[in-house]
Amino acid sequence: MYNLINQYSLIFATAFLLIVFSLIGLRFFSSKYILVFVLASLIVMVLFQSIQKNSNENMSTVQSFENIRSSGSPYLLYMYSDY
Repeated sequence: MYNLINQYSLIFATAFLLIVFSLIGLRFFSSKYILVFVLASLIVMVLFQSIQKNSNENMSTVQSFENIRSSGSPYLLYMYSDY
């Protein structure tokens, strides 16, 4: 569960702020404008999350890591341990 929250923490935080700003905005603007704002914000959040998400999360072999390492492009090595 923690990994799910950590992976989508940007979405959760932005959704919380979106709800707060929408409730405040309902006092000053028409609900039609707030609905457009919410929908546009949701679309931007989903697009940003899909752009930022890494599609190659697991490397199953040493050869796949060596291919990435020798490609000449920058890479990030993330090591995880429960201890």
